[in-house]
Amino acid sequence: MIITFLLAFYAVLKSPEFLLLVMAASVAAKFYFLSIVFPNQHVSFRSIKLISILVTLAASLFGDVAWVVKMLHSFGWLYVDYPTVIFFVRIAWAFLLIQYQSLYIFMQSITQKKAALKKSTIALCCATTVQALYFTYLAFLCPNTLVVQAERMLAKQSGHCFEYQMMAYVTLYILIALNIPALLEVLLKVKNQTIPKIIYQQLKTFIFYFLIPFVAIETLLGLHQNASDIELYPIVSISTILLNVMIYYCLTHVIKLRFLEKQAHVQSHQNPNVINSFKQTLEMLGKTSNLNELSYICQRHCKELFGVPLRSVTLTIRNGIQNQHELDFDAARNDRIIEQFLLLQNQNTLTQLMQKKILVYNEIAFDDYFNDESIITTFLTFLNSINSDIFIPLYTKKKIIGYITIARDARTECYGQSDCNTLLVFANYLAHVIHNLQHENAHAIMHQEQSLKQELYQRHQEINQYKESIDAVLRANHNKSIGIIFYKKNLFTLGNQATVDILGVHPNDNPGHPVCKQLLELAKQVEEHATAQTKCIRNSNGRLVIFSAIPNLQTKNVIITVFYPDVSDIVSHHINYLDNPNDWDYLLYLENTKAGQLVNQFIPGITSALLNIKIQLLKLALSKKPTLLDAADEDVMPLTQLIHHISLGERLFTLSLNQHTRPQDMAVRLFGSPFATEQEPIFCLLKNNSTLFIKNIHYLDQETQSYLAHYLNYGVYRAYKSEETYPSTIRVICSSNQDLSELVHSGTFNTDLYNQLKNNSITFPTLSFLNHGDITSLIEGLTSQAIANHEYKQLVNLNEKDKRRLTESGIVSFVELKNKIHQLLLKKSKETDLDSKELLDPGFTTSDPELAPVARLGKHALKDPKIMALLWRKFKNQNKIALFLGVNRSSVHRRFKLYNLTHEQGTTA
Repeated sequence: MIITFLLAFYAVLKSPEFLLLVMAASVAAKFYFLSIVFPNQHVSFRSIKLISILVTLAASLFGDVAWVVKMLHSFGWLYVDYPTVIFFVRIAWAFLLIQYQSLYIFMQSITQKKAALKKSTIALCCATTVQALYFTYLAFLCPNTLVVQAERMLAKQSGHCFEYQMMAYVTLYILIALNIPALLEVLLKVKNQTIPKIIYQQLKTFIFYFLIPFVAIETLLGLHQNASDIELYPIVSISTILLNVMIYYCLTHVIKLRFLEKQAHVQSHQNPNVINSFKQTLEMLGKTSNLNELSYICQRHCKELFGVPLRSVTLTIRNGIQNQHELDFDAARNDRIIEQFLLLQNQNTLTQLMQKKILVYNEIAFDDYFNDESIITTFLTFLNSINSDIFIPLYTKKKIIGYITIARDARTECYGQSDCNTLLVFANYLAHVIHNLQHENAHAIMHQEQSLKQELYQRHQEINQYKESIDAVLRANHNKSIGIIFYKKNLFTLGNQATVDILGVHPNDNPGHPVCKQLLELAKQVEEHATAQTKCIRNSNGRLVIFSAIPNLQTKNVIITVFYPDVSDIVSHHINYLDNPNDWDYLLYLENTKAGQLVNQFIPGITSALLNIKIQLLKLALSKKPTLLDAADEDVMPLTQLIHHISLGERLFTLSLNQHTRPQDMAVRLFGSPFATEQEPIFCLLKNNSTLFIKNIHYLDQETQSYLAHYLNYGVYRAYKSEETYPSTIRVICSSNQDLSELVHSGTFNTDLYNQLKNNSITFPTLSFLNHGDITSLIEGLTSQAIANHEYKQLVNLNEKDKRRLTESGIVSFVELKNKIHQLLLKKSKETDLDSKELLDPGFTTSDPELAPVARLGKHALKDPKIMALLWRKFKNQNKIALFLGVNRSSVHRRFKLYNLTHEQGTTA
């Protein structure tokens, strides 16, 4: 079996078709490599390094082109005579010499500071030019010499033809005079450690991943120079593939190392543990009470992110800790050098240091190697004097209050831009911590830590949403198919099976289906106006589908293509609706993530006003910041349930306040008191990652408001009439139907609490504030959700008269609108003798995202003990559960006995 496979594999390698395919791919790859290397605005064409590598890549193209022309001619696919093929072969040999001469110059120029050629290199260039001119002379001035295929075969076998002798000589010349000397010269440069580390790593990459394999492959080809073309096919194919792979690997890796100044800094991959490391570091910094603890935190943070030893990282706080490095001789010596440097340097140097923010030895050594700038030399001398790879000054109000150093060679890899950005973020926060500790401002640290945790959580959630949305688009486009529909005289003809798969229904068989209805409307518009149109429609599965229709004037029909959108389609069709174009990524989340689908289901309209409300709602749901809801009373609870569900909260606790609430009772009930132990406070009862919803927050007394504002500011709460604090991560959502700014102005609402809530508030407009188009879009979307069986939609669908009545009926809340639509559809189902249970979605009127799928199960939900525990936690009453499922109360009671569900189990499930 293995032998058969190897024989088949060798047959493929030996085939001329495979060689043609490889050479054609190689030509495309060389153009791609040229696009990578081609200079940006910062690189000059006067650079020998740039010119030599461009010439090398461009010259290598001609060899591949010559092979392509030769193979196409042998297959009879290219109608040129054999002398033309020989012309390309001779030109390829001329450019082969140019290619290796340029490669030789390029390897020399990597470490050159100035554009200059050695005398020996100039002599080699002259010799190479003479040989290249010989093949150019044969190509242009001797077009009829030795151009018959049979004559060339005889000449090659006899070995007396000067052209073939010259080819053999050129092969030896390239190997002995160019390749081997270039390899030896570069190896000597690598052995010399005086060059900057970035250039050293560039050279190592070129040597071990390009030059050595390159010389080996060319040597192998030179040994088979006299072989026949058929014998050369597998060798040439394999060598061409390997060379292109090696070139791609080298270019992509050395460009990250500032090769040709394509990048302003060394590039590196973002450490996947950054977020977790920052979480732990923030927690440790939040608990720090003195400056002595910061040094270990700094060392631990750098070790986890970059793998450097703890002793290689030094934190020095100026005028903060006396004799902090008295037991470490090297650190104390460096402190003296640094202090002397900061005192003696002029203002321009210190300004440059502030602008750079971080000194990276490898970057500065690289810049100093190729540039003669005094400021760079000053920084390089300074880093050499303290023997450090990294120096980060810590600033507060433009004053250096400390600095972080990382010892030389503590890490084998170069520090990339992402590494430096990570260090700068940490240093910026550390500087604030030091300043606050020095000024005994612990509350500011706690507030900043709380803000950073909330911001970090939101960014983490946004990243997850982005990954989920991109993953959904990639999966949808993995086997992307396009459906074709022909429309003529009110009839649709499906062009392929993909159309049915995408639509989910047949337009002719289901004219009342909303998808078919919109499709017919689009087709008629194109037919009437004879112009192409594009429209976004949701199919029967709720997925967004793009319909692109064009008129066919010859056959007097309309051609419609149907396909799932990609990222650009989703963004381009809705970005004009956004108040803030920077929120375009939320368009992806709404269409392709579970959280976005829940928001779309809650607000099914697609107008500009509704879309911006949905984006604002999704932003709040993805964060853990305190939230203020300004909505109609009936909409407040569904909104809270939606936000709680999207933020993956474990438990939702509702606290409804009214004007009769006793002030002291609320403070004790929320935060507890050392003098009241008979009832567990809500903040102790709720676990972390739970949600507390306070309805009518304006009824809360001001003292309790101050306790709540303290928790929202610092992430810790105090028991009533106590100074002891307790950490918590409970999310707080509030609602009010009053103007809190007016209450603050009148002195009846806490200013700190208002400032915490106003920045994360959402105004959910009542329907009376929406225009006719917004309400109509909502009605259509809710109607489509309510009807489970779209086959009967034409019979019960709301007409324009029904929509107008709903719009003019004075409905205020979304929940009321849903109920009105549900009642109207029930009435229409009775008038048409349709079974409402089969027609309408049982979960339509349920606003809780957790209960909607349970409602659709109906009596079948009794079979699942987890669902029954969920229902007990939601309703706390078996009668309400029975009514919700549409079953007898005795059936629910039997299931509770069977599953051993008690009041406590139902509560904690």
